[in-house]
Amino acid sequence: MATSTWGTWTSTTSSTAISATSMWYSWNDANATDYTAATSATCDTWTVWTSNDEPMYINDVVWTEIEKPTHQERMQSEILKEWSSHIRAEKKVEKDSAEKKAKDLLLDLIGEDELKIYEKTGRLFVKGKKFDYIVINGGKVQKIEKDKITDLCVHLAERSKYPPTDNVISLKLAIEAEEDKVLKLANNHGSRDLPEELPLAACM
Repeated sequence: MATSTWGTWTSTTSSTAISATSMWYSWNDANATDYTAATSATCDTWTVWTSNDEPMYINDVVWTEIEKPTHQERMQSEILKEWSSHIRAEKKVEKDSAEKKAKDLLLDLIGEDELKIYEKTGRLFVKGKKFDYIVINGGKVQKIEKDKITDLCVHLAERSKYPPTDNVISLKLAIEAEEDKVLKLANNHGSRDLPEELPLAACM
C-alpha cells in the first residue's frame, strides 16, 4: 500500500482517504466538508460526543433523560413503599414478641439477676462435663480450656427463623446434655491464648 492505515486515518491529502478527507478529519474537524462518519450535517461526531451543550445522536435519535413517571406510577410507588414499611413493622413486632418469650424462658432457667447480665452483654456462661463455654447471642460459642479459648460456630438449623435467645437456650441445653455431639457438629474457627480476664457473661 502506498499509504499506511494510520495515514489513511490522519492524512488530509492521502488519495486513499474517504472523499479526499481523512477519517480522523471527518471525526475531529467541525469544518470538514465530508462527514461520512459524522452524525450531523452541521457538526462533527467528536463534537457531538464531547460537547456538554449538544445532545448525543445515535442513528439520528436524540438520547434524553429517562421519562418522568406518571402521576399514577408515582402513586403506585408510594403505596408499595408504604405497604413494604407496614410489613416490616409487623415482622419486627413479631420478632420482638418471640424474643421476649424466649427471654421469659431463659429467666426460668437462670434467674432475674443473671438475665439482666445476659441482656447487657449478650453472653451466657455454660458448664459442660469436659469444658466451660461462653454462648454468645449472635450465634458463636467460645470453648474455654486451661490455657486457650477456641472459637466455635454452631447453632440451630435455620437460625434466622428463631429469636436469638432461642438459639442461646438451645445451645445451653445441648452442651449440658450432649457436649460431645455439639463439639462434633461445631466448626472450629481457631484458638488463642486464654486472657487474664474473661469477658463478663451471665452465670459466671
